[in-house]
Amino acid sequence: MRKNTTLFVLLSFISLCLFGQEFSPQIQRINPETSGINEKAEGIPADVFITSVAANWRMIASSYYEGNSGPEDPKDSIEYIYAAAGDSNWAEKITYKWDGSGWTKRFRTVHTRDANDQLQSESYSVWNGSGWNNSQRFLYEYNSNNLLSSFTNESWNGSGWDSQWHNLYDYDANGNMSSELNETYNGSAWESDWRNTFTYDSQNNRLSKNNQNWNGSSWENYTRYTYAYDANMHLLSEVNEDWNGSGWDNDYLLTYEYDGNMNLLIYKGQKWNSNNWENNFQYVYTYNSSDNLLTRIQQKWNGSSWEDQWSYVYDYDTGERLISLTNQRWLGSQWGNLWRNLYSYDNESNLSSMSHERWSSNTWKFDWKEFYYYEEIIINTSTGASVLLEVSTYPNPATNYLHISLGKAIGGNYECRVYSSNGVPVSLYRGNEQSFLISLQGLPSGMYFYEIVQGDRMGSGRFIKQQ
Repeated sequence: MRKNTTLFVLLSFISLCLFGQEFSPQIQRINPETSGINEKAEGIPADVFITSVAANWRMIASSYYEGNSGPEDPKDSIEYIYAAAGDSNWAEKITYKWDGSGWTKRFRTVHTRDANDQLQSESYSVWNGSGWNNSQRFLYEYNSNNLLSSFTNESWNGSGWDSQWHNLYDYDANGNMSSELNETYNGSAWESDWRNTFTYDSQNNRLSKNNQNWNGSSWENYTRYTYAYDANMHLLSEVNEDWNGSGWDNDYLLTYEYDGNMNLLIYKGQKWNSNNWENNFQYVYTYNSSDNLLTRIQQKWNGSSWEDQWSYVYDYDTGERLISLTNQRWLGSQWGNLWRNLYSYDNESNLSSMSHERWSSNTWKFDWKEFYYYEEIIINTSTGASVLLEVSTYPNPATNYLHISLGKAIGGNYECRVYSSNGVPVSLYRGNEQSFLISLQGLPSGMYFYEIVQGDRMGSGRFIKQQ
């Protein structure tokens, strides 16, 4: 018997819809009610996530570098392509690999959306050197209330799509998910695999989740979860039980404690030892006066007391943006550094880079760094329409020159800036022509970005320079 592993895929999609994950450019406090109910003691609450896309901006690319003392060796890059000028959700994502002299395509993800901007399909393909080979895709359908009703996985057989499995969802009158059914395709028909059923209280808090597996003729209980809340509807406990063939056996208990501002203070896991609950692990959290997370300490129970294991320390700038995250290990008498992430932002509070460093020989040593690139979604205040410039470029890859053409007469002067993949400006061109050339002579091979601004209009993109 197995638990519903495909649920993880669905939850990843629902919580993602992004790298984008267009989130606030600051650290968020833990909130089990909104981050999802935990369903296994080996996990921890989704407490910290750095998102970076400010309002009216969208990510267009990212690049990943390694090195001994800085971002010297390019490794991977991602390009985000949008279907329309005013879209905030990307339609295509292409991953590139650096081959030593230039960027080579590797993977592609394509999204399609309905009129309500809900995801309809997510398709994956692999670059074969001259074209894209389909790999797999996910299809999404919604009911009349725009709630997800089905989630289907298909794989490419060389000439068409073969169904693999799907999840089907039902809801109660309040829009709470009441059941989730997983079925696999046997080549001619759908066969039941597992299902979840849910109950809720009058405040729409989930009270229980029952997981069952199909044995070929009937449903068999497997595991169930029971939840309790305080008077303010904050999650207090979660009990997991396993089916023994005739009844339910306790497995583990998760409990949550909060401060007066409803920040999570202690997240504790306990295991059932046939007679009572025994401590297993816990996470202890501290916050600053703005309710930003300062420390998260992981502890284990040694039989009589809690022992420190790991700690995560968070630092912020004056704008309450996360600027560092440090991981430490308890050495018996003090904390020892392991690694840290350093974050920087642009003037719009978009996350512009993240550096990862390792602690070695009593100093921090560079490991890798990611750069993130954005473009502004400029809205015409009189019409509400996007006024992004229409830009086309060729050739791409380019050698000595890049030809840039603007789709419509611009009616004024503009400024075009070119940046290297690590954000360094390398070229500036000012003019008013509808098409122009950018000299690439003297620039090393690699990926570059351009940004054109003219009045309240803007256009941007990327290209590859090769020798």
